[in-house]
Amino acid sequence: MKKLLLITLLFLLSGCTSDMTAKEPYSVEKDYSFDEQLVQSVPHDVTLKVYPRSNELEISFVTTYEQAAFLARNEPYLTYETVEGNFVLPKADLKIGERIEIDDSVYYGMNIRVIGTQVEWQGAPQSFTHLRFMLEDEQLMILNIGRIAFDGEARLVWTKSTTTKKLREIAQILHEKQK
Repeated sequence: MKKLLLITLLFLLSGCTSDMTAKEPYSVEKDYSFDEQLVQSVPHDVTLKVYPRSNELEISFVTTYEQAAFLARNEPYLTYETVEGNFVLPKADLKIGERIEIDDSVYYGMNIRVIGTQVEWQGAPQSFTHLRFMLEDEQLMILNIGRIAFDGEARLVWTKSTTTKKLREIAQILHEKQK
């Protein structure tokens, strides 16, 4: 009986010492001068079939480390919409990927992973080539992502992650544009 009482007491005390406070997200940062000229997309040309349950798509681009940090800090406030049809992508998460160093410059590969059901993809344009990045109600940039299309007869369900080699090539193009 003493053992059971001791275990119960320890269980209750452990709950009292845990920090259960929720962390508030950083507030949106709008005083940064985002330069869309410092972004280089990884173009896709893919036709996807939309399935009823889960559909994934990954969009990749490269930018400078300062802009990557800015985007990552403001990720909870970013939305992505197609320029063609103004369709807001469902459940889009932005992640910082590969670090790429060229000469004295540092670039980061960035990935937008989009996951949505067939219902969430309803209203999407049949195909789109440009993606608008919105920070709350302000446009940050328009990114040419190549051609992404939807077709009920397509076989591809998900685009694979962009290779490190391809990200390096895209970073080199961006680096050359900055010279």
